[in-house]
Amino acid sequence: MKACNHSIRKHISSSGSFVSIPQALTGATEGLKHVFKMESSSVFSEKDILGESVFSTDWFLLDVGAAELDTLDLDRVVRDCDLLKETIKRDPEKIKATLQLH
Repeated sequence: MKACNHSIRKHISSSGSFVSIPQALTGATEGLKHVFKMESSSVFSEKDILGESVFSTDWFLLDVGAAELDTLDLDRVVRDCDLLKETIKRDPEKIKATLQLH
C-alpha cells in the first residue's frame, strides 16, 4: 500500500444533512444510538422529480451532544474501544484497505 499523498481535510462542505439511523446499530448501547450520523442528501433526476435519499460512506459525524449520559455504560465503551484497538493492531493493512485509504 502506498503512502497517502493528499492534503488532510480540515473541513467538509455538505449539501445534505447528517442523520442517525438507530435501527442499524442493533448492538449499540441505547444512549449512543443517535450519536453516529451519516450524511444523507437528495438526488434528483429528470425521471424522478421527487428524488431519492442517498447516504454517503465517505464520512460520518459523531454528535456527542446526542449521547444520553444517564444510560451510557462506560465499561462497555472501554471494552468496545479495546476490541477496535486489537482489531486494528492485528491487521492494519486490512483495515486501511477496507476504509479505502490512499
